[in-house]
Amino acid sequence: MVINRTRIDTGKEIAWMVSLTSALVRCPTGCVVGPFAPSDENVLEGQRSTIRETSKVFQGPFTDIIQNPGRQDGVHFNGELPKLAEEWSNAMNDNFFQNATPFIPTPVPDIAFNCGDNRVDVTLPDGYNNYEWSDNSLNFNNGRFSNQRRVTLDVAGGRQYFARFRDGNGNVIQVPAISFAGSNIPVSTITATGATDFCEGNRAILKANDAVIYEWNNGSRSQEITVTTSGSYSVRTISQFGCQTNFSNPTIITAKPGPPKPTISANGNTIFCADTNVVLQSSNQDAVNYLWNNGTNSRTLKVNATGSYTVKTVNSQGCLSNESDEIKITVNPLPATPSIVPNGATTFCADTSVVLRSSNQDAVSYRWNTGSTARDVTIRTAGDYSVRTVDRNGCISKSSAATRIRVNTLPPAPSISSTRDTVFCQGDGTILQMALTNGGFPTWLATQDGVVNRFTFSNLNVNRTGSYRGFQTDVNGCKSGLSRAIFVSVKPLPPKVETIQRLSPYTIGIEKPQANVYEWQYNGTNRPDLTASIVRINEAGKYRVTAKNVYKTLSYGEKVCASEPSSEFSFELYDDNGMSIFPNPSKGVFFIDSKIDWRNSTLEVYTLLGALVKKASVSLFDDVKKIDLSDLPEGEYMLRIRSDNFYTISKRIMINR
Repeated sequence: MVINRTRIDTGKEIAWMVSLTSALVRCPTGCVVGPFAPSDENVLEGQRSTIRETSKVFQGPFTDIIQNPGRQDGVHFNGELPKLAEEWSNAMNDNFFQNATPFIPTPVPDIAFNCGDNRVDVTLPDGYNNYEWSDNSLNFNNGRFSNQRRVTLDVAGGRQYFARFRDGNGNVIQVPAISFAGSNIPVSTITATGATDFCEGNRAILKANDAVIYEWNNGSRSQEITVTTSGSYSVRTISQFGCQTNFSNPTIITAKPGPPKPTISANGNTIFCADTNVVLQSSNQDAVNYLWNNGTNSRTLKVNATGSYTVKTVNSQGCLSNESDEIKITVNPLPATPSIVPNGATTFCADTSVVLRSSNQDAVSYRWNTGSTARDVTIRTAGDYSVRTVDRNGCISKSSAATRIRVNTLPPAPSISSTRDTVFCQGDGTILQMALTNGGFPTWLATQDGVVNRFTFSNLNVNRTGSYRGFQTDVNGCKSGLSRAIFVSVKPLPPKVETIQRLSPYTIGIEKPQANVYEWQYNGTNRPDLTASIVRINEAGKYRVTAKNVYKTLSYGEKVCASEPSSEFSFELYDDNGMSIFPNPSKGVFFIDSKIDWRNSTLEVYTLLGALVKKASVSLFDDVKKIDLSDLPEGEYMLRIRSDNFYTISKRIMINR
């Protein structure tokens, strides 16, 4: 009934929110907290049905659980009010605000006044019911003097009048009190505070003369208005008599246009290193002045400090623009100036070097004046060396102090020579000489048997095979390049022949020869015709032999190295008519050694009965010859040898297996 009555009286479907509340929460004597009071389900269901069955009625909070037990009178809350407020706030959710229709207050309608001498005609708005006037405050029973919409009121005596009327729903609209003092018809005037011509963004304040009601031609209803745009402004008022004036003389306002909000452009990156800068330029090139937030007044601004920069511009009418959007400048500091650390002396010889290392190990790159970008550089030439470092922001440090490198030139490679042939026999030697320049100190490098030995003599006695080179060291400790190599070859002597053996009846020799030439002596006299390790002998006597090796060289011809002579060997001839056959007997193979070089000989083998069983020929008996009779049976045979000079010799031989 209550909900429906509000909607009937207002003529609007006013939204309601109904809480769920039913518990009778008692507080015992002395307000000792009692037991929890249960909800009354019948009451709750009545509330729910009202919410379900009535449009624009929404469920509020469930309050039975708040301050239960403990309410002073069993019903009203006297504690936990924040909790109750929170629950109401939570109940007014999106569903409520999306579906509940709000209604704004009904404005008081305009009242028309028509002023004259000592009287004012007042007309209430049309379309309403039950117009009532009272001159006794709001006591319309005793003070009512008219039921008309339009009345004429006396302005004398400072009296107050009240009026009311009703709308179609019976709602009463109460008119504010109308009072008069005097009888002059007012005239509206305007007073301006500040200049009436100003730059856009500024303002002027226009104030009407004192009155009760104000109506400006821009719709404002206040005594004082703030004007920001160009135009003609006038006002009319309703005085304390209730009389309305005509519009005042206009006040002309001129809002001079300001320059547009400037923009800032940069001629490069806005993040850069401390050794450079960026030029900022304002738009509005026609401006007569520029106001940067750092105090600069030119159109362009050279910046090399971190910060946020803005600008305003001033046009020819003296109007100031809005401030530009800020542009942020970030200036990264330069890396620390590096230092250079050499890993050795900075004065050295031309065949060595030094490594220069930059500090700032955290740099991402290094810039040496050589062009290298590594942290370490190897220096081999004289000069002044410096480095700059680059950090992760790409900023380059100042150049380090220069490190001066001095490089001493190397002395020239010495010339070397030998006083004798460099190929000689064991036991001999030569002297190698080194020619030095500029007071150098000699060093020989002798590679002997795979080992390099050093000698510091100018003249070097050499008796071992090897490659010999030299260099010189000057007073700065610089070493020259190596000289050309001299190869010394010491040829070994062949071993002395310890034993001469009789190898056959007419040959002597060496069992294991170890030389390529042998020189024989017979009874103390050289035999140049005998040069082999095995020789045929046809004269008895004493023999010696010397072993010789012959070496051929490119530069020194043949080099002959000889052993000591052997001991004497006595040779006696056998009584065999100059022909020996051995072994005899044998198993079938015989050797024939002759004292004389028989030519074109015929060999014939006969049985003891005279039967010819084998025949062969030998063109020259110049060494021991072999005859193979292995295919003959065992027994005794007669070997006959005949030469082309008709010399014949016969030997009895035996095959015994």
